[in-house]
Amino acid sequence: MSMLTWDVFLPAQNRIASELRCILWAINSMLDIRLLDVEIWSDCGAAVQAINHPKYWPKYCSLVDRVRNACLRFRSHQVKLSLVKANTATQKIVKSVTHEGRVRSYLAQGGRTWLNTTIEDDRR
Repeated sequence: MSMLTWDVFLPAQNRIASELRCILWAINSMLDIRLLDVEIWSDCGAAVQAINHPKYWPKYCSLVDRVRNACLRFRSHQVKLSLVKANTATQKIVKSVTHEGRVRSYLAQGGRTWLNTTIEDDRR
């Protein structure tokens, strides 16, 4: 099932539901560009727990099932918790995307001029 880009901008009941929808959108974007081995990182611990241990999060079973089923299309995948400060590149992309109203993948567009520099800084 395909997910429209605009779906991630619809109101959600809370941060966890919003994060799960964004993760699903990211997964579909990675599948669209045919990535096979992925790591999915989120700074929302509850969303990561819901994906990794769905039986403890029945309220989100519909979204979690969609995320987990989409992940089955990868050769390998991991869902991990990230510290907000650990990935400034992601934060800059998020701010740029929402500020500029961009909805297409940065990878599909070739990235921004500052993106490579920020990624290199995060590696250090």
